[in-house]
Amino acid sequence: MLRVVLAAEKLTHRPNLLQKLLGRLRSAGKQPVLAVQFVKQKADGGRAIAAHEGNASTTDYRDWRFRTAARDVWGQYFEIWKPLGSRQDEWYLHQAYLHLFRTEMPSHSLIEFLALHSDPNDETDEPVGSYKRGPHLHVTQSSEPLPHCHFPLNLGQLDQVLSSVDDLTLALESAIGVIAHDVLGRFGY
Repeated sequence: MLRVVLAAEKLTHRPNLLQKLLGRLRSAGKQPVLAVQFVKQKADGGRAIAAHEGNASTTDYRDWRFRTAARDVWGQYFEIWKPLGSRQDEWYLHQAYLHLFRTEMPSHSLIEFLALHSDPNDETDEPVGSYKRGPHLHVTQSSEPLPHCHFPLNLGQLDQVLSSVDDLTLALESAIGVIAHDVLGRFGY
């Protein structure tokens, strides 16, 4: 049974909802509105929706970044939606991924340090599959094996969180709110 299914006409409105959701990571009124759009090229057998700052500088959405409210911290967000059938009138969420990067000085290179993922239809054996399906964190800037560990945020409520795109979006919104306040807030504005 596929989880987090959306009708095609509702999927067309998803970028607007994500723009508002990801706006929590930015300084209200101090930064331009975040661009969130469908990616032109196919993505992992489906369609991607991704966020970026201004004009997308490359065609690869995995290279798109946007500024956050915290100085020297950049974000990346994308979702991959796959068609449920050949008519493409329903789509299911394959991945929802938020990555945070800090600027490494003096090279100005971006180093990923935290990721919020959800893979609603992951088929990994239990219990790891349950960790991966709902929103979970990865602490990516740490020593092995920690970057590959999944820290589930809604394990006790997984059935409810994955019951609809609205419920998963609420869970992601809650996690993004914590990141905006407790992670970005510690980097300073």
